[in-house]
Amino acid sequence: MKKKLTIGINTLFRSIPGGTSFEYSVDHYYVDAILEAGGVPLMIPTMDQYEYIDTFLDRVDGMIFIGGQKFSPAVCTEKPMSHFQTGRMRPDFELKLMKETIRREMPVLGICGGCQLLSLASGGRLIELPENGTTHENRDHTATITENGWFSQISKIPLHKEFTVNSNHRLAIDPEHPGKELIVSAVAMDQTVEVIECPDPIIRLGVQFHPERMNDEKRNFFWHWLEMLA
Repeated sequence: MKKKLTIGINTLFRSIPGGTSFEYSVDHYYVDAILEAGGVPLMIPTMDQYEYIDTFLDRVDGMIFIGGQKFSPAVCTEKPMSHFQTGRMRPDFELKLMKETIRREMPVLGICGGCQLLSLASGGRLIELPENGTTHENRDHTATITENGWFSQISKIPLHKEFTVNSNHRLAIDPEHPGKELIVSAVAMDQTVEVIECPDPIIRLGVQFHPERMNDEKRNFFWHWLEMLA
C-alpha cells in the first residue's frame, strides 16, 4: 500500500469579531485540495512558542503556506505602505516556520500570502501595487509562463503559454528581488510576479493566485504536486 503523504498547513491566528476571543483558522479549500489529491493535511497553529517548530516539521512530508490576512508593513518592507487595515497576527512564527522549512530543504508550496512569505523568508522584497494600475483584487486575469520549471511541470502549461488565474492581492513580489535562489517563472499581463520557484531538486514553489479555489484545475494541480513529492 502506497504511503499517504502528510502535508502541513499553517493557520491564521486572528481575533473573533465582537469579542475578546481568538481563533486558529484555515480555509476549507486548502484542506479539501490535499484530501482530494490523496494527501493527509496536518494543520499547524500559529503560536508564540517557536520551540515547537521542529516538532511540527518532523511530522510532515511537505508544507503549504496559505493566503489570508495581509502582512504588516514592518514585515514586508522598510518603505511605508498605505493600504493596510489589518495585518497578520504572529507573523514572526510564520516567517520562522518558513525559514526552517527552507533550511531543512523540505518541499514547500506558498499560495498568495504564502507565496509572498516564501519570498520574504528568502530575502526577497514586496512592493505595493499602484492604485492607477491594473487591479489584482477580486478578479480573474491572464498570466504567462516565462521559465520552464516546477510550475510548468505541475500545471502542464508550456513555456510562453497564457493561462487564467484568480487574483486578490494589493502587494506583490518585487521582480528585481524575488529572494535568494528564487526565479520568476510566470508573470501576469501587467508583468506583476505570478509564480516564483527555486530551480532545485527540492520543490520550492510560490503562486500568487489560489489554485485551491480553481475547480477545474484544482485536483490536477495538487495531485501532480503530491506526485512530485512522492
